[in-house]
Amino acid sequence: MHKIHNLFIAVSLLIPQGIFSQNDTLLVTEKTTLKQTVWQNLKYDGLSAFGGVKYTYSRPFHWEERDFIRLTGFVASEVILYSLDTNLDSYFSGQGE
Repeated sequence: MHKIHNLFIAVSLLIPQGIFSQNDTLLVTEKTTLKQTVWQNLKYDGLSAFGGVKYTYSRPFHWEERDFIRLTGFVASEVILYSLDTNLDSYFSGQGE
């Protein structure tokens, strides 16, 4: 009985992998496959990465006043927590002596 249960679980996990796919059709033809060279893939990946980095570093230029207030609060809380951590570390490090 235990073997049948394990077999049922294995089959139920493996069969749906073939049923569901990310293609719109189950039939893959020459038209549906996109053939790209390694250079085209590398170029696309590089441009995508550059676009993401450019977007990330240009966001502060689009911030509003409330965003800068949040940044100031975050940095201030980090400075306070770091100074407390440093003081507590030196205090507890000296306890073992």
